[in-house]
Amino acid sequence: MKWNVLSWSAAVAWLCVSTFLQPAERMRWTQQKPDDVEKLSAECEKGQLASCTSLGIDYLDGRGVTKDENKARALLERACGGNDARGCNNLGIIYAEGLGVPKDEARGVQLYQRGCDGGYLGGCVNLGSMYSLGRGVSRDEALAVQLYERACNDGFADGCANLANMYGKGSGVAKDEKKAAKLSEKACESGSAFGCTNLGVLYENGRGVAMDIAHAVQLYQRSCDAGDARGCDYLGDMYALGRGVAKDKSRSAALYQKACKLGGAHACLKIGEYRTGRLLKIEDVSIINIGQNNAEKARYNLTIQDGPDQYVAVYRMSYLQHDRSKDLVAGKDVEYRIDGKNLFVKLPDGKEIKAALCLRTPQGLLICP
Repeated sequence: MKWNVLSWSAAVAWLCVSTFLQPAERMRWTQQKPDDVEKLSAECEKGQLASCTSLGIDYLDGRGVTKDENKARALLERACGGNDARGCNNLGIIYAEGLGVPKDEARGVQLYQRGCDGGYLGGCVNLGSMYSLGRGVSRDEALAVQLYERACNDGFADGCANLANMYGKGSGVAKDEKKAAKLSEKACESGSAFGCTNLGVLYENGRGVAMDIAHAVQLYQRSCDAGDARGCDYLGDMYALGRGVAKDKSRSAALYQKACKLGGAHACLKIGEYRTGRLLKIEDVSIINIGQNNAEKARYNLTIQDGPDQYVAVYRMSYLQHDRSKDLVAGKDVEYRIDGKNLFVKLPDGKEIKAALCLRTPQGLLICP
């Protein structure tokens, strides 16, 4: 769901609580040429730490070289060890996201802090996202706002996009959708694909600006072309629903595929791919629902956390069904997928249980079927 705003593009009714964790320095989409890689390698060997960082990013993404997360980490460790702020930021991405190493969000926070303190604004944005989500550090949305504001004021477009997101949701700052729109426009026009997606959400829903579905489609297209997974995902929604464009299921599926390849978790779920998330809790709500459906034997709310995103779904069974919730363990990772309005969790024996997804309204009310 976009900023937890009820919209046509959010017709797949999943509970999604997210903010933008923007690995800012990995958003360079131009393919590296072999000559560029050789030049960076030679410069790195001569002690030019900025080149070590650039080469490390190339190995992290597989641009012009075979993807090698271990080699990327070694290069970025070298750069950060020499106080290259950009290198520290990207090393933070490796640890925060668990790329070739066990995930260590606290270490990621430390490295983002070093990058930010060293003057690299992408590090400030990533640090702000960690504080906003409470990843590796106690949640502090007000501090996240300060970090985004610093980056935005100093000309870092993605800082403006993240700041717009906070104003749009009223997180760490008084809700102000008109300011969110202005910041999103500033970010978009300054080259932030994320900012264009933000602005598209506001135009689609008429929040802070007059509703303009056609313009929302244009903005999603622009952000998708620039490599933003959410832009492709939301554009896919528009084609799936025929909202602002002619309905085109094939086009929608292709956009979801592109978004998934760009790292869009929601898009991967929309095309039926399994993801791994942490089953936070299995809550028995049978007593609450006594009398509502006499054919039910029991029902449970399942809460799954997947990175910054959280889903709540209702697993219910009749008296003729075996209670497979007993095969799940709270606090453990599970494989899951989403199909329509249902969430499917894979059990240890390879079978699945189906649960109906809940929806979170803009006012924070949880609505479960």
